[in-house]
Amino acid sequence: MYIPERRLRIFYGQDSCLEISPGYREQFMREIKAKNKNLIYHKKQANILVMNGISSATITESRFFCLSTMYKLFVLLGMCFATCISLAQTPVASEAWFVEPELMIGKVVPNGSFYPTHNYQQSLFLNIGKHHDDEKNALAAFYNYPETGVALSATRYRQHHLYGQSYTIVPYMVLGQGRHRSHSLNFKLGLGASYFTRFYDAQQNQTNKAIGSGLNWAFQAFTYYHLVVQQKVMLKLGVGVLHSSNGHTQLPNFGLNSAVLSLAIQYNVQPISEKPGKKSANSLLGPVNRYFMEYRAGYGFHEFGGTAGPVNGPKKAVYSLSVAAGMAPRQFIKYKVGLAYRFYQHFYDYAIEERGRDVDKSPVAMASNVYAFLGIEFMVGHVSLDIEGGVNLYKPFYQTFNDLYEQQGPTKLWLKKMLPTRFGLRYYLINPAKSPARNLFLAGHVNANFGGADFTDFSLGYTWRIK
Repeated sequence: MYIPERRLRIFYGQDSCLEISPGYREQFMREIKAKNKNLIYHKKQANILVMNGISSATITESRFFCLSTMYKLFVLLGMCFATCISLAQTPVASEAWFVEPELMIGKVVPNGSFYPTHNYQQSLFLNIGKHHDDEKNALAAFYNYPETGVALSATRYRQHHLYGQSYTIVPYMVLGQGRHRSHSLNFKLGLGASYFTRFYDAQQNQTNKAIGSGLNWAFQAFTYYHLVVQQKVMLKLGVGVLHSSNGHTQLPNFGLNSAVLSLAIQYNVQPISEKPGKKSANSLLGPVNRYFMEYRAGYGFHEFGGTAGPVNGPKKAVYSLSVAAGMAPRQFIKYKVGLAYRFYQHFYDYAIEERGRDVDKSPVAMASNVYAFLGIEFMVGHVSLDIEGGVNLYKPFYQTFNDLYEQQGPTKLWLKKMLPTRFGLRYYLINPAKSPARNLFLAGHVNANFGGADFTDFSLGYTWRIK
């Protein structure tokens, strides 16, 4: 039989033979030697080894250690799936916790010519969450019996020298349950934080213009199809996008967007029904149309420059105040309209330095921004997803900023000059579902000029019910 010269054959035990591919020869031998300090072996030929006094278990363990990461993950997911299947078929629960390992493979989507080609990635997620199937639970009925949880992940990129590895923690919600879980689609949205082990460095990592800092915002959006559904286990196939960027707090900041495929196995600690609850939410929800007012004070920061730079500039503050009034038709959703003021320290300092040359207004006026906004909040327990969009009534510095760093065309300039947006999370001291008369909240948001990140801010707010 012909044996390729680069392939290693190992004889051990009684007539047992193992072949090792070239890519894992050195790693396999290091692992074997680490487990067997007194290992005796000799070469019969360049590609044949005979090992004495070594067990089959050690060979198998060392071989598994040397398999590719992707293959090992598939093996582990398969073992989890087989174990979960064997634990099915017990009485169902309406509020069941679950653990869900999830394997993702995909590719970074370029956002400029400087992104490397063939930038594949692989991720391992661990989702820990809860099914909300209780027909007596108002939150479950309002969101059509969702899943909520926290996703922990580790990602390795093919361009490891640019991005290193990333780690994320993302709270999420899964919506869109059908009348049956089997062969149904649902949708997952999450917002949290990510950390990259390698990011832009002017000396050692100049090519990485996507990630400018270690700590970043993380966003994920997925669609899942349920392949297998049992009382204690679900097998899901998904497709979606992952995004990380730092909200203009450290430049450059083009962000990293990835398109991925997913295979997930969900193990439910308690059995669940194949049919989620379908009781109408109207009979469970609190009073309709509560009205409220809120004040918010925020402190943000960013670097002065466009998406690409200049880099390594100082970070300076953006101060904000806002007042809003709104209506909560149910205790899990709010609509609001308001007015906000911002003061940009970077703009003020530039106006001071350039007064009489490029700047014809007072520094305070140049640093000021006034805008009106509409907003919506989706609340789950103490946490809410807060989304705002508005119209700038006054922001004179943006034209100067565009001339300095962006040089955008008239349409894009108008959109970014006129349309501010905010997207983030709030944490309320008292659960809003209890309809408290007064409440406090802490918040973190990414603030943008239309779609381009402007700054990240953190806020303290106070809200009270007026009816």
